Amino acid sequence: MRNLAALSIGFLTLLAAETKIIQHDLGLTLDPTTSQLTAVDVFQASYQGKLEFQLGTDFTITNLQVDGKTRKVKAKSQVSGEDGVQLTLYRISLPFKKKGQVEVRVEYAGRRAEDTGQASFSREKIAMSISATISEEGVFLAPSGGFYPRADEQLSLFKTKIHLPPGWDAVSEGDRTVVSKTDQASQLAYQTAHPVDGIFVSAATWDVNRKRVGGVDFYTFFFPEDTSLARQYLDMSIRYVNMYSRMISPYPFSKFAVVENFFPTGYGMPSYTVLGRSVVRLPFIVHTSLGHEVLHNWWGNSVYIGEGGNWCEGLTTYQADYLYKLNSSEAEARQYRKDILKDYTVYVEQGNDFPPSQFTSRSDMSTRAVGYGKVAMIFHMLEDHIGREAFMAALQDVVSRHQWTETGYADLFQAFERASGKKLDDFMAAWVQAPDAPLLELIPTNDAFVIRQTGTVKPLWIPVRLTYSSGEQVSQVVYSNQEAVEVKPESLDDLQELAVDPDYHLMRRLADSELDATLRDILNEKEFVFVVPKKTPEWKAIARSYRKAFAEDTSVVLLTPGEPLDSSAVIYLGTIPANAGPRIFNLTFQVGGRIFDAGEFTYVWAFKQENGFPGLIIYCLFPEGIKPLPAKLPHYGKYGYLVFTRGLNKLKGNHEAPASPLIWERGQ
Repeated sequence: MRNLAALSIGFLTLLAAETKIIQHDLGLTLDPTTSQLTAVDVFQASYQGKLEFQLGTDFTITNLQVDGKTRKVKAKSQVSGEDGVQLTLYRISLPFKKKGQVEVRVEYAGRRAEDTGQASFSREKIAMSISATISEEGVFLAPSGGFYPRADEQLSLFKTKIHLPPGWDAVSEGDRTVVSKTDQASQLAYQTAHPVDGIFVSAATWDVNRKRVGGVDFYTFFFPEDTSLARQYLDMSIRYVNMYSRMISPYPFSKFAVVENFFPTGYGMPSYTVLGRSVVRLPFIVHTSLGHEVLHNWWGNSVYIGEGGNWCEGLTTYQADYLYKLNSSEAEARQYRKDILKDYTVYVEQGNDFPPSQFTSRSDMSTRAVGYGKVAMIFHMLEDHIGREAFMAALQDVVSRHQWTETGYADLFQAFERASGKKLDDFMAAWVQAPDAPLLELIPTNDAFVIRQTGTVKPLWIPVRLTYSSGEQVSQVVYSNQEAVEVKPESLDDLQELAVDPDYHLMRRLADSELDATLRDILNEKEFVFVVPKKTPEWKAIARSYRKAFAEDTSVVLLTPGEPLDSSAVIYLGTIPANAGPRIFNLTFQVGGRIFDAGEFTYVWAFKQENGFPGLIIYCLFPEGIKPLPAKLPHYGKYGYLVFTRGLNKLKGNHEAPASPLIWERGQ
């Protein structure tokens, strides 16, 4: 999921190092019916040379005082901030005083009503970002929206008071210090105990559930129609907080809240997460993404991201999403590692590759493949090299030394070196500060095997598995920081198989033959055609719903079975091509070793066409089984096949890849 703990990294530092806001006392009055925000911010600031700050251009300053005296404020210029939001740079006139610390009171008001209709969020797609919107559906305010004054500071303290109509509630960073709800109005207040890199505000008419465990208040803020999900989210939140408190350090906040948003999101802020209505309802979220957002309260939201790249998304992915697969089974962990390598191979090319040290936040699948997946694999290779005990000791050391401060890769690697006693300079330089990953080749010679790195050379501890005629398997690790390294089996005559990295423990590019077909192949295509049983208005409408979900477009090309296909990607809806997909027999189909009723269940099947382009089959005997899936499928991009009933997923899995060029077998 996308995490906004690192959002302020992308916020343009447009000011000279002149003004730093130390703390805010911010009062917000929100009117959802008019999209109006009226605010008073009393902030403490230090400055040198000039006293300046930024505010969204939609807001007009009505009064400004410095140390109790009314001052003139000049709109110096307009600049474009993160997400393209227009900001006004203000300069306060302070004659004869070139530096110092002051208290500024600024009163301002304005309307913000961004269209959330096109917002979408999934593993594969981010259609747009919403920075600030106030509506009768709900309120979402991000720092990038410029809804409060910001200057050149990295971290500030906040007291935030929020005034809303009766029946409304609000969530923001910090302790929930005031809750006052009457027939006339709702008033909420939050206060941060430690400086943060910005605050968000979410508000809506939710049902609120609370549970206090171990000194932490756990909340769900859910819309009435989803209140039945509250208990599971509360219980799993408690479970994740307890798990990571034992694994890393005590939970750093007094609350953790799951906040349901009125448009699709998957954001993590200090002490809470904001999940869209469509996201909250997905059955797997509570077992995967929720824990990811809980863990961000250590990585990113209390150990802050410093210079030299956003490391926290990769580390959080490794200690959450990947760990859950590992805890489930080694087979699932192996598949997860392979999925990371597939993402990188498919989405990252020479033209869009970059070093992890340049990653700030996810904007598309290529940036996700680097900042989330590749970085997770870097931590995995590091743990394999130094050992689990040293790896976890290092992370605990990072929290002890760097909590509430900005932390970079250099700080992490120093901790890994202290814990392991190993020098890691070359590893960090090659994997963090440089782009790319090698493609491995296995070359048999007369009495040995050569493992070659192509495309680039990186330091690798390469797992090699040797299988002998007796059935004995021997595993060894071969270090390589050069183009080629030799492996000499003890008994070549008895060797039946030699496999290089058969379980995908190395960050590397995959060969074409290692890439099994997945939904991501279609989701990565900009153009594709549909094959439907008949060219009727109903099937056209179904095709348009898939086109909109997959490519944010509604123009479709419809074909029927038997019509010639151009060289392009294709999606079969309600029909099955002759050379791909499970067959229908006695009104049933078989997927993953199980038999399903083709009238009650729908299968989704990714395949590669003979022309090399991706194909996808979405089949049910009746159109009603196909209609509920367009918005759901982008969340399942890494899978090769799926089975649904009434829109609920019942089975998911991956196809076996045809072959691996890194496996030598006698006689082949």
